[in-house]
Amino acid sequence: MRISTLQMYNSTLSQINKSQSEMSDIQVQMSTGKRVNQASDDPLAMAQIIVLDQEINQLEQFQGNANFAENRLALEDSTLDAVTSSLQRIRELMISANKESLSQNDRDIIAQEMQTQLEHVTGLANTREANGEYLFSGFQSQQQPFTVNREGIYSYQGDNGSREIEIGPNARVITNHPGSEIFVNIETAGAPRVVAGVANTGTATVESRVKGAYSATPLQVKIVDEGAGPEIVASDLAGKQLFPKPGDPAFAYDSTKGAAIVVDGVEIIISDGAKTNDTFGLTFGGNQDLFTTVSNIIQVLEDPDSGTEADTVRMESLGRLLNDLDSGMNNISLQRAEIGSRLNSVDTEREVNEGLSLFDKTLRSNLRDADFATLVTELSVKQASLQASMKSFSLAQGSSLFDYI
Repeated sequence: MRISTLQMYNSTLSQINKSQSEMSDIQVQMSTGKRVNQASDDPLAMAQIIVLDQEINQLEQFQGNANFAENRLALEDSTLDAVTSSLQRIRELMISANKESLSQNDRDIIAQEMQTQLEHVTGLANTREANGEYLFSGFQSQQQPFTVNREGIYSYQGDNGSREIEIGPNARVITNHPGSEIFVNIETAGAPRVVAGVANTGTATVESRVKGAYSATPLQVKIVDEGAGPEIVASDLAGKQLFPKPGDPAFAYDSTKGAAIVVDGVEIIISDGAKTNDTFGLTFGGNQDLFTTVSNIIQVLEDPDSGTEADTVRMESLGRLLNDLDSGMNNISLQRAEIGSRLNSVDTEREVNEGLSLFDKTLRSNLRDADFATLVTELSVKQASLQASMKSFSLAQGSSLFDYI
């Protein structure tokens, strides 16, 4: 078969261009370190690489979430550790104060230190995170959780929400405890509790708070009118009148302003709107916030009543309040144990994520990354082939039929 000079030139030039293109591809792979740089290099491998990239990015996000959850839980734990230290100091002060030999001045000094510790605990309960969000407000992260008014009444302004975050493909962790779980819903035995009677015809509301040493005697408070206008009387459950005491003047109730009485160390505040024969029952126990428990302790210590009977009531009051304080401290210990469990879950899931990420990165490397040893060998072969083609072309180009005539 005859081959024209033009055919020979075109064939040789095509081979040279192919060798140069293959060398260029190898050089690109060597410079990027990747076998697959674009979809045309290996469409099937590129599709798998895209999926693996997405999985690796998601795992990196999970790791970031895990770090965030760990930091928040660690902050909560360290805050509650500080709260526990303050409460432990208050407990120590209670024990030292529960002695008949102490003077009122001694008890006042102890109460002052307790007040300082109480303010410290309140500040810790209003702790903010680095981003300015309140730690114990539930979902209401921009709302200060705990406030106290002029009368010393504590209020929780947050909600019961628990914030969750995703830390793994099938794992979520709660990153906070709302303040209601830690500081508010504490089971007590000595917290005063007053409610309006179900048969009341008036609209008055009622509340109570400790004002001094108290014996925790259940009471019934009633609005009576014996001809001189509405009055307030209080009796124990056996019917013995405790307020006003025998010989004391009647205590008038103004239905337009309300009134407050103090019976056995407990203040009972009745709002306006009560009608004659309306009743209000005072009992003890139920849930109470931790701040009010400590405030009640301070009120008992600051009660100036003296004498054998007053000392006995004070010691009994402090005994009940000590149990209530222990209940609050035990609740915090339970919450901290739960925090520890969540931190362990975060650590476990982080290790799982690291394993999955390493597995995906290995698969991606096998699909995408170049083998430099193989590339060096291929480049040498392609270079030799190119040089041979160019040498052959040079020799053929100089040949002519006239050289043999």
